[in-house]
Amino acid sequence: MPKNKKKNVKHKKQVKLTHHHSKPFRKRHYGSFFALLIAAIVLLVLLVQYNDLVYNSTSEAKSFIGQLFNSNRTSTKNISSTYGFAFTYDSNKLYASAYDSSNGDLYIGDELSTSRQYQEVRLSSSWVNGKSSTSQMTIKVSPQSSENENLNQIEKKLMESGNYKGEIMSSSSTVEIGGNTFLKSVWHKSQSTQPLLSKVLNPVLTTYSGKVNGRAYQISISQTTSNDDISSYLNVINSMTFNKKSVSLLPINETAAATTHKKWFDSLVFSNLAMAASESAVSHPSSEYVSSLYSPAVVKIYNVYCQDISIQGKLYLTSSCNGGVSGSGFFIGSDGVIATNGHVVDSSPKDDVIMDAINYAVVDNNFSYLQYLADLANVTQIDLPSTNTSQQNLGILINALYGIPDSYFSVSNNVSNLFVALGNQQPNPVELLSDTKKIIPYPNQDTVLHAKVSAINYRAADGIDGFVDSDVAILKIDGTGYPVVKLGSLSDVMQGANLNILGFPGQASDNGIVNSDGIASLTNGTVASIKNAAGKGSYKVIETDTVIGHGNSGGPAINDSGNVVGIATYTVSGASTSDATFNYVRDIADLTGLAQKKNISFDTTSKTQIAWQKGIDLFDKSHYSESLKYFNQVKALYPAHPTVAEFITNANTQIQQGHDVKTFPTVLVLSIGLGIAAVGAVVMIFVIRSHKKKHDLYNQHVASGVIDPMVPGSAPQYVQPTSNQVLPMAPIMPPQPAPTVQSQNPSPNSTPPNTQQ
Repeated sequence: MPKNKKKNVKHKKQVKLTHHHSKPFRKRHYGSFFALLIAAIVLLVLLVQYNDLVYNSTSEAKSFIGQLFNSNRTSTKNISSTYGFAFTYDSNKLYASAYDSSNGDLYIGDELSTSRQYQEVRLSSSWVNGKSSTSQMTIKVSPQSSENENLNQIEKKLMESGNYKGEIMSSSSTVEIGGNTFLKSVWHKSQSTQPLLSKVLNPVLTTYSGKVNGRAYQISISQTTSNDDISSYLNVINSMTFNKKSVSLLPINETAAATTHKKWFDSLVFSNLAMAASESAVSHPSSEYVSSLYSPAVVKIYNVYCQDISIQGKLYLTSSCNGGVSGSGFFIGSDGVIATNGHVVDSSPKDDVIMDAINYAVVDNNFSYLQYLADLANVTQIDLPSTNTSQQNLGILINALYGIPDSYFSVSNNVSNLFVALGNQQPNPVELLSDTKKIIPYPNQDTVLHAKVSAINYRAADGIDGFVDSDVAILKIDGTGYPVVKLGSLSDVMQGANLNILGFPGQASDNGIVNSDGIASLTNGTVASIKNAAGKGSYKVIETDTVIGHGNSGGPAINDSGNVVGIATYTVSGASTSDATFNYVRDIADLTGLAQKKNISFDTTSKTQIAWQKGIDLFDKSHYSESLKYFNQVKALYPAHPTVAEFITNANTQIQQGHDVKTFPTVLVLSIGLGIAAVGAVVMIFVIRSHKKKHDLYNQHVASGVIDPMVPGSAPQYVQPTSNQVLPMAPIMPPQPAPTVQSQNPSPNSTPPNTQQ
């Protein structure tokens, strides 16, 4: 028989209806939805509040760090005399001193901010990287002047009162200073007085003579050659004002507090949350972070000494004292090894003799000492050919002077008070200078320790005609457990990158060598370029707009990754008042090379630094209670730490004010909870929509009489919602076995008859 053809029938999806679909909604569905929605809102609010806590707390932490380490000290200083004149100067470029005619006392540094009867003010350049300067400016005032005295007569008195012999005027003109007419004259040394040295030094003297309010003013600027930069002195002249009465130009400090307002939307989208709550290490720390992390490893250095110097056994200089050198340094070894500039710690008798002779020639027009040394070095006319420039011949002479054997120079009746201040405690300036002049060693204090020079690579006269040596030195103090910096290399420096310098800039408050603030200050800027240092050496320097001033010398220059790439060393003013100031950082390779050459090793692992960094990282993220554990470790390991006590105090204050952010993963927990609640709410919306559709289908079938209203206990009904004619469907039953057909008289051996379907 032919086989029956089976038709493919596509059955429509059946929908199961139960008695609860007779109700328009289920309370538990809506209850769950609103519960999840409320939970999501609560978690969102908690997350926003946590973000606000972190934001505000970290703002407090960063503000504290910024105020503690990034203190902005102005370098513009003001001097006013009751004689009726006043001016401003840049303390990063010039060093000032003045005599008070009322008592004969000398005032320097910050003491000059008080108006007194200053009759004579002297300014010297801070560019020269030695202990003496080869340029100088003097301002003198005569309280009374003859009524008939003219400017030429005032100028004549100036030349006669100073040690100006053999000066020849090369030009003369009138200029205006502070609204008054002055006679300006430029003078050169007579070429016949020192035929040999005239090929080396060509000193220039510029004088300004004036008469204001019946008082005679005499201003003079002395320089080594006409190429010397005097823009800082010209800025002083341009800033001068005159008044019959006492003049005071004390700076007005108008600091506007900038308030940062955070928008509600920022909190809602957690714009600051990831940064503030991140527990990972900071790969590119900010300047304030760099400052807080490494400032404790920066120390202030004092170098005060007196000595009698003999040359070949013959007394040459008596009481050659230096009491005006202070600078910065930084720990490179936890065992007390410190890096700094050579000019900060130098006390070489040869350097003192050479610089003393040069200054006598330039400032006082006395060439006898320089001629004596030239004869000792066997410098002759042939060595200084007329075809050379004066700068070239100056370089030849200086190299010859440094060629004089060190054994020719000896010291006696000497004392060297070279100290390192570790914290806020500073040497007593009066006692320090008094003891040094009396040839008495200044005693160690708890955090002011005597230091020894382990190695130095420096010549005081370098830079006048290029560099032969670098300007680095290594010191050693007793003790262990000191904080350390992380040394990098010049390869870590890129043009345009940020550069941070830590040190102790600014003039001193007592005697020019002491600054009462024991916390290193931060200055920052960018890298302009990397250049070869002038001279025949292979040294490199980093040019930067980061300010390097008095006291910054020897401080570390740190990139934004926290690596020390150089040592702050020089500042040079532009050629005119409109030009920028150029600052130069010595390559850190100069220091590491000196250490290798002298076989100096140092321990770069510091438990103090490790604990300090952990504490700073936690403090920076507002984990104040956790940071205290590490700060207390630092205090125990290094009691002289200059800032840990302030961090401990501030952390306790923040905890009391409720700003402490716990290290529990609150952000993660709240975020997961918020996600679960949100997903649950979405699921409940789907369930409610599905129930609503089945309820509508139930009503449709009841209305059409296809099914009866369902009550609790009714069997489920299966319907086809898309059929035009809805038929009731029997409950789906499991398949049953087919019945067996038997005959009326079955035989035991018989078989069932064949059946046909």
